[in-house]
Amino acid sequence: MRGTSLLFAATMLVCAPVVVACATDSPDAAAEVGPASCHDPAKLPAKATVLDVNLNEWKVVPSASTIKAGSVNIVAHNIGTMTHELLVFRGDSEAALPHNADGSINEDAISAADTIGEISEFPRGTTCARHYDLAPGTYVLVCNIMTGDVLHAKLGMYTTLKVTA
Repeated sequence: MRGTSLLFAATMLVCAPVVVACATDSPDAAAEVGPASCHDPAKLPAKATVLDVNLNEWKVVPSASTIKAGSVNIVAHNIGTMTHELLVFRGDSEAALPHNADGSINEDAISAADTIGEISEFPRGTTCARHYDLAPGTYVLVCNIMTGDVLHAKLGMYTTLKVTA
């Protein structure tokens, strides 16, 4: 019994900071929680450029095709009829990214430096947002979901974004 109590106490000491860090409402903390988290746009940094992106069968439509480098809040609106996601990669085009045999983008073959982030799968009729610090370059915004035998990216759910200095 004493061993169990000591184990519980040790676990709480290790885990408590994680719980506290995740529970904070500060905008900077919200932007950092989880590599593919969905955030309320109102809780992201207020001084960032906002890029709205509409996701719909079979399109990814950003509010601008070129933005300035720096602090960017990408706000993804799923206006389609099914679940979508939004991946952000540094790259010249969707075709230039590595692909699997089924035509999907091979996310594991893209370097960590070129993998900018992800808004993981979220249902139709909802909005999810993430904060990124984008350097000048070209980025690919893509939905890489496979629904049954339907690959969203293969049907055109991608676009490029130019980020200028």
